[in-house]
Amino acid sequence: GTAEHPYIISTAAQLVYVTSIVGRDSAGKYYKVDDSVGAFNMLNYALGTTAQEIKDGGPGWQRYYKEGGEFQGTFDGNGVIIYGISAKGNAGGLFRKANNATIKNVSVQSSSFSTSGGSDAKGVGAIVAWATGTITVENCEIKNCYLWAENKSGGSQTVTIGSVIGNGGSTGHTIKNVL
Repeated sequence: GTAEHPYIISTAAQLVYVTSIVGRDSAGKYYKVDDSVGAFNMLNYALGTTAQEIKDGGPGWQRYYKEGGEFQGTFDGNGVIIYGISAKGNAGGLFRKANNATIKNVSVQSSSFSTSGGSDAKGVGAIVAWATGTITVENCEIKNCYLWAENKSGGSQTVTIGSVIGNGGSTGHTIKNVL
């Protein structure tokens, strides 16, 4: 998709594809959540469910979540609320990994993101777990999310947690208007 004619996301499966599977095929492309979508419930929990309940409640997003490619395009959430995510792996976030990407106009709520550490652990962040290149996150909201990481590698591997971006690497990022 282009800025004028982005790829439209209207189902949870399409959301998962864009946030965790599409990878390098997303470079320079634009994705936007359809105007008719107000929320994506990834676990079939009510919006007010606590992050702890989601953390304890089962596989959820994990059934979709792939430890695959890095998102490299522009994602416009169009004001959508995404909730009920339970993501575990070597990096946990709405976007597991992003590189030279823009993510905007999305609210992540009532979700749980974690990593059990280990030599391949990267980071935990509600919007982007592991960022490389330059990332822009703007006009986003994070509410009632549980972020957790454990370092199991005896201190030789640092696991970072950030509410917006977990592991930001050494490159500059822009975060604007994020609550």
